[in-house]
Amino acid sequence: MERPGAAETVQKHAVPPDPGNETDAARSQRYIERESAPEREGETVASFGNIGDTIEERIAFWEAIEGCERRSRTRKVVIAPYQDPDFWDVVLERINNAEYVPGPILEAFWQSTESEVKLDSHQMVDLDRFLQSAGDHGRAVRILTGRAGRVQTRIVAELPHELTPEQRIGIARSYCRKFEEEGHPYWAVIHAPDANNDRRNYHVHINLSERPAKKMKHPETGKFVWDFEIVEKVRDKHRHSGRLRRPFMQSRNRTMSARSWIPAERARFSDIMNSALRDANVDKFYDPRSYEEMGIEKTARTRIPPHAYVKERRGEPTPEGLDQATEEWNEEAKRLVDKQRKFAAASMHSVKFHQSFVNKMRASGFSGAITAQRHADQWKEASNRLYSAIGLRDAARYMADRLISRARLVPATKLSLAQKLLAAVSRDIRLEDEAAFNRLIKAANADINRINAALRKDVVNFKKHLILSRFQEFINDIARLHQLPAGQHSEAPRTEMPHFAALRPNSLLGEIVRQERQDAPVAGSVHAHDPVSRTAKAFSVERGSPLEAMRPDPGPRHATRMTNSGKADLSPSLGGSSAQDKSDIRFSPDAGSPVGEPGHAPEDDPVAASAPQQPSGSASGSADISEEERRKKLKKRRRAILAQRKGWER
Repeated sequence: MERPGAAETVQKHAVPPDPGNETDAARSQRYIERESAPEREGETVASFGNIGDTIEERIAFWEAIEGCERRSRTRKVVIAPYQDPDFWDVVLERINNAEYVPGPILEAFWQSTESEVKLDSHQMVDLDRFLQSAGDHGRAVRILTGRAGRVQTRIVAELPHELTPEQRIGIARSYCRKFEEEGHPYWAVIHAPDANNDRRNYHVHINLSERPAKKMKHPETGKFVWDFEIVEKVRDKHRHSGRLRRPFMQSRNRTMSARSWIPAERARFSDIMNSALRDANVDKFYDPRSYEEMGIEKTARTRIPPHAYVKERRGEPTPEGLDQATEEWNEEAKRLVDKQRKFAAASMHSVKFHQSFVNKMRASGFSGAITAQRHADQWKEASNRLYSAIGLRDAARYMADRLISRARLVPATKLSLAQKLLAAVSRDIRLEDEAAFNRLIKAANADINRINAALRKDVVNFKKHLILSRFQEFINDIARLHQLPAGQHSEAPRTEMPHFAALRPNSLLGEIVRQERQDAPVAGSVHAHDPVSRTAKAFSVERGSPLEAMRPDPGPRHATRMTNSGKADLSPSLGGSSAQDKSDIRFSPDAGSPVGEPGHAPEDDPVAASAPQQPSGSASGSADISEEERRKKLKKRRRAILAQRKGWER
């Protein structure tokens, strides 16, 4: 591939002129290698392949391979008298000058109706010569090829304009390396943009044969020829020797005719280009999928033929150009409408979210709900202004671009008066209207940012309000427990006090009890605590603060004791004098200490309360119940407490 004198050097011989009787494959090779098309970098020409060293050898190759493929005996030709008036002007001129016009063309011209005719090989050659001499026929005459062997596969692929010529050649060579390994004859040429097309229009043309081929010595002449050019005569079963056979011609690669071949090649070429872009640190990515596979609701555009594109560049409207322009502008308008719909849906979602949050503020009695409602209304109004300004700016851009779309194709020196006026109007829209809408968008964005900051502040205040409200409810629950009459403590079952669930390990009250346990005195002594003040201490609330007013009046207390399992138990005190009630929080001795220690009878333990009390100085805790039975009852009591705790947690 890189042998001297082949792909990388300037061709020594210019492309010979077309004799007029070449095949389609040969004309295609001549087209891609025309003198002004290939990209050049110094002495390097982006033209390479494995067919031959000269343009004559490559044209001869395609002529030879087309001669050995199966041909279609007839072809269909569609003749449309109302398409491409320039072509029919040439036909009328030749009729007036008594020059030759093929019969199908002449008949369609006089009948003025679209017709479809079948022509044999000789008629097709005659028609083809007339069409070449008449010039561009556009869609006036369309030739539909019949079923025949495929001679040439033509690939046209875009190349990144951000890369250097050497990098583009590297991409094309990497892609064609597979064809080289499989033995397919091919030739590739990279075209650079010229004065008549877009400056980014770098692309590669690849003419490829689906039938692998190689050069070999001819058995008779000894010359190097292509394997499919060696022909020998064979006798059939009737001993006739008129049949020809090509013994060394290789089979066609059928995978290139499958439907999956084109998507696979698109993916392979995209991978090679994306790898080259990453190596060059270019932020660009090619996706080989179709619009449907990518989820884009867009119809793939048809390519404008070169002759129509040249006319469009001169400012002459063509049917192909008008159809594609209408399709593109309709898609752009649809895209802008979809964009506004998405904006409206996003705005409505945010408005509903803001309103639901304000409703929660009102339901909780938050005093800042009115301010939050005002901020939500301001956000809605600013959002409407923002999206309206964006829609108007997009509409102004759409109108400005559409006014100048056709005049943009024409050089400035060839603009007509109407095109100059349209260009001036488009420029005024860009400079004045679009600038005004941009100012509105900037102001609306500033208002939205300011309102968002105010809404965030409202949310923070609402969270503080919820925390204080829950804390006040917690304090009120404790206050209600301390305000129960003394005679009702023993009647109220434990399961009717849902606030005991707060004694779970991670709960607030459980944390308070653990702090009380850490501050508890040595077992056996009596230490009085105020639960409300201890709660206030846990929340770092000092005396005289607003939270101090939430302390309940002194009343019957609850005793919190630590069971032998080390877990807190909150139960109502079982009677007792008012003097004993003032000592509201008591701690039992450790698990190993006798529960009925002299002078410190646990009044909150129903087992201990039901047992007769021993006088001060007695040596035993109970006279009627043995120590073993007492331990069994205490163990049973602990199991009941644990079962109740599990029920509360569920």
